[in-house]
Amino acid sequence: MGLRELDILPAYETLEGEDPVSSFYIPALRESISYDRSVGYFSSASLALAARGIAGLIANQGGMRLIVSPHLAKEDIEQIRSATTNEFEAVELSMAAALGDVDMLADEIARDHVRALGWMLAKGDLDMRVAYIVDEQGEIEEGQLFHQKVGIMRDSQGAALSFSGSINETASGWLFNSEEFKVFKSWDDGQEQFFESDEKKFECLWHNEHPRVRTFKPDGAFCKKLVSIGEGFELEHSALSRYESREKVTRISLFSYQREAFAKWREVGGSMLFEMATGTGKTRTALACVQDLLITKGRVVCVIATPQSTLSRQWAQEVEALGLKFDLIVFADSSSGTSKEWAADVRAGIRRIAVGRANSMIVFTTHKSASNCRLAQALEHVPDNVSLCFVGDEVHGLGSKQFRCALLDSYKYRIGLSATPSRWFDDEGSSVIRSYFGDQSYEFTIRQAQETINPLTGQTFLCPYEYHLECVSLDSEEADEYAELSRRISRLSFSSDSDAEERLERLLMKRANIKKDAMAKLGRFRSLLREIDHQNLIVFTSPRRIDEVEAILSSQCIAAKRFTKDQGTRPCREFDGLSERDYLIRSFKHGSLQALVAIKCLDEGIDIPQAQTAVLLSSSTNPREYVQRVGRVIRRSQGKEKAYIYDFVVVPDWDRLKALGDIALERKLFKQELVRIEDMRRNALNSTDVLIQVRDLLGGANGN
Repeated sequence: MGLRELDILPAYETLEGEDPVSSFYIPALRESISYDRSVGYFSSASLALAARGIAGLIANQGGMRLIVSPHLAKEDIEQIRSATTNEFEAVELSMAAALGDVDMLADEIARDHVRALGWMLAKGDLDMRVAYIVDEQGEIEEGQLFHQKVGIMRDSQGAALSFSGSINETASGWLFNSEEFKVFKSWDDGQEQFFESDEKKFECLWHNEHPRVRTFKPDGAFCKKLVSIGEGFELEHSALSRYESREKVTRISLFSYQREAFAKWREVGGSMLFEMATGTGKTRTALACVQDLLITKGRVVCVIATPQSTLSRQWAQEVEALGLKFDLIVFADSSSGTSKEWAADVRAGIRRIAVGRANSMIVFTTHKSASNCRLAQALEHVPDNVSLCFVGDEVHGLGSKQFRCALLDSYKYRIGLSATPSRWFDDEGSSVIRSYFGDQSYEFTIRQAQETINPLTGQTFLCPYEYHLECVSLDSEEADEYAELSRRISRLSFSSDSDAEERLERLLMKRANIKKDAMAKLGRFRSLLREIDHQNLIVFTSPRRIDEVEAILSSQCIAAKRFTKDQGTRPCREFDGLSERDYLIRSFKHGSLQALVAIKCLDEGIDIPQAQTAVLLSSSTNPREYVQRVGRVIRRSQGKEKAYIYDFVVVPDWDRLKALGDIALERKLFKQELVRIEDMRRNALNSTDVLIQVRDLLGGANGN
């Protein structure tokens, strides 16, 4: 076999989901007996990148010619210019110093690739040249970098290929490298001239024949340093051998915006927030990042924390569907036993990894369990040579004082997912989240998802929706209670009592609940059900009204069940071996349930793309809540062309409030409600119609 028999693509690009190491460098160098390579930016990391796949060349007893180009500081250039004997000594000293960071490279694989080059240099299998840019007079140019990145491989049968393009050699190491290059084959009539062009470029540089580039053969401090790094290197016991013998993995395919997010996560060092609209594939994008760690690191422990165990099961299903292979899988939450029991499972898995009986483990847990000290204590025993990764789903929840201890310093790689990561009225918690993920983020909004075409379907990624305001009023009893609470709140706001803040919070909540539970909503809801399609319906209501809402649905012969925190999360024979929650979701997806009645459990992450209509009987001005609820119904599903949202809003009796002298405060409160309405209206198909309606409401608020 030789290069001709390999299935080599005409071009490779990492951001297209390809893995050039396993699909190009490794197989091509296994068939090669010589390898010419130029590196555009010299560092220990760029040496490691240039040596990828080199185990096969070494096994073939092949040789390598390598051109490197140092980044020279101003003082280095001055020493070169003033040198009277060996002007290259300063260059080599600078390069030798740059090799001092080999032990700081991201992982063992990268370090062993540099060691392999040092070993080859000592054996005489590696020859090198150092290149730097000069001006027309032959003087070294300050601030100029050598950019030519070319590789040429030859096999024992006379076939050869070249590759050239963009390779990010200034990246932080082996993992976070991105590249795009084209490949030309010497035996292909249509490509021969391009191959010869690459070959000519390299030979010109190697023989110091380029008018603007000077090259010399190093034989001083740099070579001595590289040889010393390669001392004791043994191919069969190195990370190169283990890495290149691993099974080839098909990368998770991503859409363009997902690839952008993935690339940025790599670029910033593996810690970032993914602020992507519900339904745009945050889970898939995050798992592409996790897969990247599995491919490039090999030894990985990944912890995925979600708000509830039902979501953890969804993640587990997605991991399986995408073909991610972990040696060990642990569920660490209340649905799988006590904290003592699941912590023992985590510790047992870590012990197996530590002694080499396994290489990878994934832990599915909840925010509550992730913040349990038992998990933190178990993870303390993860070996240093194992990459520890944390994925926080609906990560805004982890900013609370109750759960933020889940954000361990020991997680080297971090992925935070949320359409709305900022916490409502909690600047401290929001700051904790953003700081933990390196103050880095990638954003893809609902509007972008509604305007970007999915190339596989020809439709936008998220479904368009209609937004309808259902305006109701408080009855006289509710209005009187609301007014009395407002007066008490006003008086208490100026109190200096030690418990005033707690009492004020209770009164504010009680007042807000009057609007959430307004009796008029039930009557209008009953009428609305006679106007809309009952299939694929989600109703969000308050705890106080959930029984009445279920009764109304039943009275109209609509098959509906409640979906709340009281529904079980443990598998049960009664529900076909599923948990009650999973059973309800399955029934809804299959159509045997027409409607789900929820309080908050469906706010976050539950994947029910069939849901088409949302009725919001109870809402707040918290952006996270209403954005998540919109997200429940605008996911794409077969046959769903449009979604519908019916938002119940209590409109104050402005004349009554004016007569009582309470209009100023209520006007301020109602304008907060209008902020929520505007956010939901902005992306709706009927946004203009709703805008006219909103202006009428504003007129009432302003006394017009």
